[in-house]
Amino acid sequence: MRQSKRNRIVFIVIVISIIVALGIIGLFKSGAMIQKDYKKSVRYKKLKYLSYKLEDHYNKKILCSSGIKGMPYEYQIKKNGKLYGTLIDEYGYPLKKYGHVMKDTIAHNVKHISFGGRGSLLYLDYKNRLYGRGWNSDEEFQIKMPEDKRNNVSTAVFRQPVFIMNNIIYASINEGGAVIAMKKDHSVWTWGSNAGGMLGYDKNTDLISCKPKKIFENVKYIAAGGYNMAVITEKNNLYLWGDNTYGQLGNGKKAGWYFGDSNKECWFKPKKVMGDVAAVHIGSGKIIVTRMDGSKWDTGIGFGNERSESGKKSWQLYYLVLIVMKLLRKRLLKIIQIQSMMNFMGIGSKAMLLMNMLVVILF
Repeated sequence: MRQSKRNRIVFIVIVISIIVALGIIGLFKSGAMIQKDYKKSVRYKKLKYLSYKLEDHYNKKILCSSGIKGMPYEYQIKKNGKLYGTLIDEYGYPLKKYGHVMKDTIAHNVKHISFGGRGSLLYLDYKNRLYGRGWNSDEEFQIKMPEDKRNNVSTAVFRQPVFIMNNIIYASINEGGAVIAMKKDHSVWTWGSNAGGMLGYDKNTDLISCKPKKIFENVKYIAAGGYNMAVITEKNNLYLWGDNTYGQLGNGKKAGWYFGDSNKECWFKPKKVMGDVAAVHIGSGKIIVTRMDGSKWDTGIGFGNERSESGKKSWQLYYLVLIVMKLLRKRLLKIIQIQSMMNFMGIGSKAMLLMNMLVVILF
């Protein structure tokens, strides 16, 4: 009886080892190997030369919540350029009238939207004019806000569109309430909150500025997300700055503004990270870079809220193992059938192990 239990345990361990091994092989073959920082290469499938246009990054639909009654929880641009929002009630549910969800038409001839901060919407029309709507608590709309009125819905929330800036071809706002915008002359401007050094020019993390300041020139792409900013120059060089709580700056360290750590690991001015970059995406504590050869690089937060500079996380392997197990389901059923039959016939454990291995390999 003990021998039988031992055989089963050995069998289960071997099967799991095989599945994990196959999963790791598949991980390498699929190219889904994530690197902990930007300084070492990663293995990804090689793609053709990537040429991104700024228009490829225009957002047409955003799910969001400003937490304000009568304000949209979803913004969407239709094909004709009409921007509308779906309204919510005080409990966060869609407002309905005669059984139909109520929608609010906000603007026309809109090509791009961005949502961030406490609940701030930015939208860009085809005349390259930038507008804002919603919370202005971090002066996202370039309107000075007294300290005692920043958290007041009646004073800090703008329910009608507010004109912000002209000659803008792309703009984005991150979670921290900092805005980055690129003008027609490819200069880059920032304003709003400087938490974690997001504005790119000042070490005062309590700074909130409604005045836009030029921090870069000759740029072809900009990005904002979490508490970070990024630009890609016309020479395809990537520059990053902002918070480094999760090690998302890729310098092998993790400390920053978000959890009250030392600000010394934050980058208060843009720093060059790598060259030959085609695109960059910034999430909450995570940065993903696509280079010209199609290879992908990432760093920062992993699954959940784990604080790490490593981008390689166990959840990827977990899901890959589940896929492999699903593919091997029939084989495992055959193994169980053969094991039951061999136990009934009294065949030894070594022969049973050999037979199980053959079934996995051949069938």
